[in-house]
Amino acid sequence: MSRPDTCDWADVQGLVRSGYKHLPHATYVLFRIADAGWARGFLASLLPDITASVAKADVRALNIALSCEGVRILAGLDDTQMSSFPYVFREGMAGTSHRSRVLGDIGDSHPDQWFWGGRQHPVHGLMVLYHKKAHTLATWVNELRGKQTSGLKWMTEVSTEFTGREAFGFVDGISQPILAGSHSGREHPDSRHLVKLGEILLGYEDNSGEEAGVPSLPGNPDFGLNGTYLVARQIAQHYDRFWGFVEKSAGETGLTREDFAARIVGRTLEGEVLAPGGTTRSPTLGNEFGFSGDANGMGCPLGAHIRRGNPRDTLGNSPDDSWDIVNRHRVLRRGRQFGRRNWTSYCDPQPAPNRFNEPGLMFVVLNADIERQFEFVQQNWINDTGFAELGHERDPLIGVREPDPSRNVFTLSARPVRQRVCGLPDFVTVQGGEYFFLPGLRGLSRLVGATA
Repeated sequence: MSRPDTCDWADVQGLVRSGYKHLPHATYVLFRIADAGWARGFLASLLPDITASVAKADVRALNIALSCEGVRILAGLDDTQMSSFPYVFREGMAGTSHRSRVLGDIGDSHPDQWFWGGRQHPVHGLMVLYHKKAHTLATWVNELRGKQTSGLKWMTEVSTEFTGREAFGFVDGISQPILAGSHSGREHPDSRHLVKLGEILLGYEDNSGEEAGVPSLPGNPDFGLNGTYLVARQIAQHYDRFWGFVEKSAGETGLTREDFAARIVGRTLEGEVLAPGGTTRSPTLGNEFGFSGDANGMGCPLGAHIRRGNPRDTLGNSPDDSWDIVNRHRVLRRGRQFGRRNWTSYCDPQPAPNRFNEPGLMFVVLNADIERQFEFVQQNWINDTGFAELGHERDPLIGVREPDPSRNVFTLSARPVRQRVCGLPDFVTVQGGEYFFLPGLRGLSRLVGATA
């Protein structure tokens, strides 16, 4: 079946083109479907409010995604009729112990410990509501919650706020892939971060020259066109544990708290990338830099979080080859921080937290291939002990920890002798998660029976 050469952005949900930074308040609603007929009617009533990529969304926005089970229930199908969807999506984020190991969801992050998702608390859908004003958003959420019946159950609400910083206090969201054919793509046609539409949206050519596969439903062969897969994970960030470890280790290495914390992330609190010679590179200078000029990690450590999450020009046989490799594993980040902290008082004593009130990140990314993009980065860069030939190390910020604390190591390049810091504790804990499909508006309309 022939596909369009250019994207119909009016059919694409707005989250693909915008993170709605101008709408600072957002609530993530996780729900379950008990009655397919009632749920179809409820979701159909929301279609006029769903924000398309061409909408201005000056005051509010709404986007809706569904898990594999959610799609199956609404479509009235059995499991065998969902085979056009990728196996990883059908299996789900916590479908098997193998998948949990791939993602590093072990120990306190094991799905058995989650607040939502997995086998203990399965979810069928995700609604994300954005608004300019917090109190008006609360009213909107209350109105929708009041409409639920036995047919559709609210499971969890996560209230977030866009502050431009994550819960440890670092400026966040600086580096993103740029979609060809989008407004940003036209503004930056020569960017190293430009990726073809099919890396994110289904039905279009990806960076390999192949069409990103479109899942179908009986009677609806183009159901997945203009859709994308959405990865959602609720991640608690252990603020006091992080800054307590930083305080201790900074003294041992002769660095200040801020400098040692910056080594872990690869950027300063203000988002400046570390460079050799004790200098930094301001984010205002652009995002086209690579790490090949810092091949030994004398500025930004080889195992720092930003180098693991995006190695840029340090893979393959040349910088150009590396960019080609890396851009096959990019994701669009659309997450937000929950549970605000006072950034001016980081590392100050805080009330003893518990697992229900710690701040963190509602991690949300979009990609066309969950396994090749999100899972690859998680398994092969974040948690790979062979990354950059460091040996036995994982991402110092979000990586999996070994039971033996002495094996949890972070290396700082230095002359004449490098420094190794041991005993890194868990700085983050996964508290919920699932794989969702963010359909195009026509596909969603047909799924809920709003159109022929």
